[in-house]
Amino acid sequence: MHLPPSVMLHWLHRLVLTSYFALLLLTVIWHTWLFPSVYFPTSLVLMVTALPLLLPLRGLLHGRPRSHIWAALLSMLYFTHGVGEAFASPQQRWLGLLEILLSLTLVFSASLYVRQYARAANTGDGSSPPQVSDRPDRSSKCPP
Repeated sequence: MHLPPSVMLHWLHRLVLTSYFALLLLTVIWHTWLFPSVYFPTSLVLMVTALPLLLPLRGLLHGRPRSHIWAALLSMLYFTHGVGEAFASPQQRWLGLLEILLSLTLVFSASLYVRQYARAANTGDGSSPPQVSDRPDRSSKCPP
């Protein structure tokens, strides 16, 4: 089955956002409600674990390929954390396995999104996605 590039981009973008927000939600619920730390304040644990995921949020929502790449790279840290928890803590093994699944889903879907975005941009058949730059347009800025 062959889908048009715009439909494929749409579904890949939805998969990226779903896995991204599920990973963020898992991290917050894990460290605040299910297994809060007894050694560190919850706010510190959330700053270390959930705050890095918020960095590429704006670009992900706008569909910027560079932000998808950064989100995929960041999710590899969560993959590493999930592997460590799956092996080290029997009580939290299911959370570690879920973190592994979500982070790998994010990596592969973001990679496929960037690949499909580049293909659609290079075809030039009218179905290419809008060219979104990571930098704002400074030409329309009013002089001081």
